[in-house]
Amino acid sequence: MKTLIEAARRWRLPLVCFLWMFCLLGLLARRRYETFLTANFLPILALAVMALLPMTLCALLRRASPRFGAREALATAIVLLPLVYIRHADGITLGASALQTRYVGTGALVNRNGSSADLAVPEDTSLLTLFLDADKFEGKDVTLVGMLAKGNPQVVELLGEKRPLIFRFVINCCAADAAPIALVLEGNVADSMRDDDWIEATGRFRVRKVDRFELLVLEEATIRPTAAPSQPYLYSLW
Repeated sequence: MKTLIEAARRWRLPLVCFLWMFCLLGLLARRRYETFLTANFLPILALAVMALLPMTLCALLRRASPRFGAREALATAIVLLPLVYIRHADGITLGASALQTRYVGTGALVNRNGSSADLAVPEDTSLLTLFLDADKFEGKDVTLVGMLAKGNPQVVELLGEKRPLIFRFVINCCAADAAPIALVLEGNVADSMRDDDWIEATGRFRVRKVDRFELLVLEEATIRPTAAPSQPYLYSLW
């Protein structure tokens, strides 16, 4: 027992620094940090790795053994706990369950000043593009990629019936502030598909008023399964 305590005193600080540095390097190597953060955090994470390297070396070269007890053990566990979460959450994205608590069903940012007459629909139209410039795409055929949600309770409450949604989350800085953009799908939707399946949906885009809300709708929609994009989130422009 005494040997373990001595080893903890000697190696606790360098081990904590090394594990955090190793984790951040792994996130940077394959851009896995984009599961949680926008690309703007790349230089910050790189600086963190650069700062951890000398901290690890200083901890290794330190001659005096710092105190170690229950308090220090608890503090170490708290500092390392986020690494467990990062490991567990690798590759996991927000889906239909998060949509139920964050979707408000409105087209709050509909642009009322645009004109759709002279706008060609781009091939890379996204849910964010439609949300920001809804009037410009009114009545036009569009093709979108997103996740599928069936039986969303907010949609059932607004429409009085189940309607599937195609959705993606938009983030400003990190997954914690993610907000969903969703379109109601009307048309030929395969019953065999499940929540959180990635789909490509094609149909006619409409903004429809329901009570005091504006719903974004894809009329005569047809969907097919598709591969998940390399980046599941959309990024805000502000």
